[in-house]
Amino acid sequence: MPLFTRLLCLAGFLTLASCATTSRTPPPALPLSAFGFTLENRPAADQVALLQRLGYDGMMVSTWGPDPVAKLREFTRVPAVAEGRFRVRALLWTPKAEKNPKLGPLDQFLPLARQLQASLWVAPTGTRADLPEAITLLRQTAERCRQAGVELVLYPHFGHPFEDGFQALEVWEKLGCPEVRLSLHICHELKAGNLGRWDELVRKSAPHLAFVTVSGAETRDVTRDHDWTRAILPLDRGDLDLRPFVDSLRKHHFQGAVFLHTFGLKDPPEEHFARSMAAWKTL
Repeated sequence: MPLFTRLLCLAGFLTLASCATTSRTPPPALPLSAFGFTLENRPAADQVALLQRLGYDGMMVSTWGPDPVAKLREFTRVPAVAEGRFRVRALLWTPKAEKNPKLGPLDQFLPLARQLQASLWVAPTGTRADLPEAITLLRQTAERCRQAGVELVLYPHFGHPFEDGFQALEVWEKLGCPEVRLSLHICHELKAGNLGRWDELVRKSAPHLAFVTVSGAETRDVTRDHDWTRAILPLDRGDLDLRPFVDSLRKHHFQGAVFLHTFGLKDPPEEHFARSMAAWKTL
């Protein structure tokens, strides 16, 4: 083969190799769902329309308020939800951990959760001293969920019987219900002093991890109290770098849903949800 032809072939090979290298795309963005906080006073259809328009693929709906059953039924009638174009991924329930837990609301919540194909996300209220009662409550709830065909997800919450992901794992082991799933929350892990332990948390939780929540935060002087003004911010606010946490999710093959936490935010929803989505796309 003449020298010129050999050089031409080599140049073509190097060009193809360069294109193959430079055309590699980054991993696809993890879809982002949202907490319904700050939207509660709007009709269900308006909540879904706003989040859909801004690029969110699902949401959590709380069972708070004077008539939570009517609220949940309203979501079942939203066309985008009924047709599967937008997911109500979870119903948040915060029952009191006590000796005789009140499980009556489950008879109303679980059929709606089944209809929405939503998980029941449970954060028992109380203190660390109420942990035995919380475990009893969760064990009974797990049985009701199993019968109803609804996934139960544990929600560790600062100031409650189990506060962080490590304690939630201990509760999961004591429950003896392998179908129960776990969740992790940036804001509650910060309150628990777990900043920088993201990889350990995700690695240990990964086999049972259904949901995680993210938020912006000011990591300096995060106080161990129920003031969330620094621990829950839109994703474009605060000094918290979420990249190590997101990297850990990818590293440990997380396949669940990521939620944006919005409790206590004061900005108009149209603004803070839009800013957080823009920030999420840059991660």
